Amino acid sequence: TAEMDRALDALLPIALQSQAVVVEHADLGARLLAERLAAAGHRRVITVGSDRSCDVRVVQAVWTGVTQTALSVGGEVHKFTLVTPGRRNALAAAAVFAAGLEIGADPRDLAASLTAFPGVPGFLTASTALGLPPSVTVLTSAARRPEEVADDLDSAFETTEGKVVVLGDLTRFRPDQAETLAGALAEASHVVLLAAPDDQQGTVTAVLDELARESVTLLRHGPCEPAPAAALSGLAADDDLVLLLGPVPSDREVR
Repeated sequence: TAEMDRALDALLPIALQSQAVVVEHADLGARLLAERLAAAGHRRVITVGSDRSCDVRVVQAVWTGVTQTALSVGGEVHKFTLVTPGRRNALAAAAVFAAGLEIGADPRDLAASLTAFPGVPGFLTASTALGLPPSVTVLTSAARRPEEVADDLDSAFETTEGKVVVLGDLTRFRPDQAETLAGALAEASHVVLLAAPDDQQGTVTAVLDELARESVTLLRHGPCEPAPAAALSGLAADDDLVLLLGPVPSDREVR
C-alpha cells in the first residue's frame, strides 16, 4: 500500500546506517524492508520467527503461569521464562535476544535477563481501563493483522479456564481482511464490535456478515447506548477474560 511504501522509504535510510537489522519473518513490512536492504547491499539482516528458515527461531512458547520459551539459534536451544503470555511477546523477546547476540552478549545472560521482560504494551498486557470487576481479566491486544488476532486469542484461551470475550475496534483493519479476521474472531466465546465512523464501517459490516449473529454484538455510539463495561457485564463473569482489541473505548471520540 502507499502508506507502507512511505513508511519503508522513511525507514530504509535509518536501517542502512545499522550494522545489523532484526526483522520478524511473518511481518510483510519487515520482509519488504529486508528485501530493500538486500537490494541496497546491506548484508546483515537477522530474521526472527517460527519458520525453520529463521536465524532465531521460536520453537516453544507455552503458558503455564509463565511462558516457557525456547529459541533455536544456530542449532543451539536457549530456554527461559517470560512473565507475560502470548506468542507475540515470545517473538519480541526473540528479537531482543537476536540483537543482544549481535552486540556480543552472552546467551546465558540474555536468557536470564529476559525473565524480567515486561512484554510489549498491547501484546496481551493487563488493563483496568474498562472498570470491570477484578475477577474478570482484561488483556489488551494491539494486533494489526488477522493472524496476530488469532495468535492473541489462542494465547488468551491458554491463560483462562473461563470464556474469552472480545471487545473489538476494527478501524485498523481493511475490508479485504474481513473474512480472515472473522475466522479468527469466531474462536471467541462472544464478540462485541464497536461501531466505526461511516468511512471506516466497511470492515465492521463485512465481519458482522461473516460471524454467527448469536455470537456477536454491535455496540453503537451515543448517549442512549450502553457503555462498553455495561455491555460486557452480562457476557463476562468471574474467571472470564476480555480481550480488548484496539484502542481503549473510553479514549474514543463519542459520535
